[in-house]
Amino acid sequence: MSPEMAYALWRSLARLYPAWSLPIDMIFSPSTWRALGTDLSASVVKDWKARRLAGLMAQAPVEAVAIMTEMARINAERAVDVFRTAAVGYISLPIALAALLSEAAPEFLRAAVMSNLGWAAYAVLILALTPVIYFCGMWRAKQLQWAIAYYKAGALTPLTKPAGDLNFAA
Repeated sequence: MSPEMAYALWRSLARLYPAWSLPIDMIFSPSTWRALGTDLSASVVKDWKARRLAGLMAQAPVEAVAIMTEMARINAERAVDVFRTAAVGYISLPIALAALLSEAAPEFLRAAVMSNLGWAAYAVLILALTPVIYFCGMWRAKQLQWAIAYYKAGALTPLTKPAGDLNFAA
C-alpha cells in the first residue's frame, strides 16, 4: 500500500469522527448511552460510525489494518499531547499569572479588570473554551483509534452498504 493510498484511507476514516460534532453526538448518539458500566465495547461495536469505518476497512488491502492501527495510535498520542499543552497554556499559566498579579499588585489587577470588564470576560471565555475544543479533538482521535482496534479484533460488523468506495486497485 503506497503512502498516498494509506493517507487517502486515513482521511476517509478520520472524516467519520469530526471534532465539531462531538457535542451533538454526546447528546443524540445511542453509542453515548452505552458508555456506562464496565463493558464499554457496545458503545463502539454498535456505533454507526464505527460500522461505517469497518465497511471502509473491509474494502482496503489486508496490510491497511496494521498501517491504520499505527496511524491511529500516533494520532491519538499527538492529540493527547496537544490537549495537555492547551490545558497548561490556556488554563494553568493564566491562573498562575493572575495569582501572581493579585499578590504582587492587587489594586492594579482589580483596576485593570474592572476598567476592561468586557475584554476580561471575553479573555476568560476564550481561555476556557480553547482546551474544550482540543479535548473534543482528543476524544475523537481516541474514538477513531478504538474503532480501528475493534475492527482489527474482528468485533465490528460493517454496514451492508459501505460508507464510500475507495479505489485500491493499483
